[in-house]
Amino acid sequence: MRRRDPRPLGRAAPLEGCAPEGSDPVRERRARVLRWTNVGQRIGYLMFSVFLVVVVVGLVLGFNLALAVLGIAGLAIGSLVLAPSIILAHGVRAAEKEERGEPFGY
Repeated sequence: MRRRDPRPLGRAAPLEGCAPEGSDPVRERRARVLRWTNVGQRIGYLMFSVFLVVVVVGLVLGFNLALAVLGIAGLAIGSLVLAPSIILAHGVRAAEKEERGEPFGY
């Protein structure tokens, strides 16, 4: 008894370990890194805005321990997330420019 192949007629099975035509693993990885850096930048800037709001609220209403901890945490998390995200995004964009043959410069 032969088992019927679930693929429609005329469609070949994809080869194992072969990338589809036109796909470049380096470009795919760069795109993935760029997506994650965009998420990191959003989180980092969000944390800086949390810090800013906490400082303004603290100045208006008076600082207490909770506001101080929240403000410091926002500043620390924002710094830890945003700095690497900016650096990695800059690196990916520079690599793309270099690959396209655009002039190198800072």
